[in-house]
Amino acid sequence: MEFGPRLRAAREARGWSLAQLAARIPADKGQLSRVERGQRTPGDGLVRRADELLQARGKLIAAAHLDAHAAPDPQPWETAELVQRLQASDTTPATLEALHSAVVELCCDYGWRDAGELRTEGQW
Repeated sequence: MEFGPRLRAAREARGWSLAQLAARIPADKGQLSRVERGQRTPGDGLVRRADELLQARGKLIAAAHLDAHAAPDPQPWETAELVQRLQASDTTPATLEALHSAVVELCCDYGWRDAGELRTEGQW
């Protein structure tokens, strides 16, 4: 987590208490405390306002962006299983190309048909 520690450092560098920053944003002091400790994800509005108030020149926004994209996988076992299945797959690029071509052809042939009709027809 990058945002919380950077927020705290920027706030302390300006000599502001948590309560002073909370009053200027405005935000709940407890919420800001949890954000600084990495226990809560800040909203975009809070991130932008804090960056502006603390004159961070986009550094806080960048840190929040990094945090959002570096979130840990909540279910790593599912990811590992998917990777194993992909590695074990014998699907060749030619098979994938044939599937792609079939989908494109079907979309062209049936693009004008009512979805309800197609569903009924496909369930026969």
